[in-house]
Amino acid sequence: MDRQGVVVATTMGPERRVGQPAPAGFVSRARERAEAVFTDPTLEGPTTYTAFSRAPRSQFTVGIAVPSEQLDGPLRRSLVLLSAVSVGALVLSLGLAHLAGRRFTGRLRRLMGAFQRLRRGETVPELRSSTSPSSRV
Repeated sequence: MDRQGVVVATTMGPERRVGQPAPAGFVSRARERAEAVFTDPTLEGPTTYTAFSRAPRSQFTVGIAVPSEQLDGPLRRSLVLLSAVSVGALVLSLGLAHLAGRRFTGRLRRLMGAFQRLRRGETVPELRSSTSPSSRV
């Protein structure tokens, strides 16, 4: 854009934009500072990250806009995937803890039953070892 805020060159739709006023947000920021980076919606709609620099002598301003989805999209997708994997790992660990707890409480119930029989003077059946691979809940 030139010092009056008119577009002198563009890569997107030059036939429509060259000679027209630059977007108001871009012009106001370019007049405030010599360089900056900001986010704004474009004339077409999607939000972009825009960076610009103004030449000190000619006062021409050059800017580049990158759709925010191109920069933020991969990070957002990674965070969603990481969150999904974390939730899956949590559900799996809770399920495994539940199964381990059921096995432990089953063995504890059998042991308590044996102690109660012993207290009443009854014969106690032999309990399987908890470390044997053939023991089942």
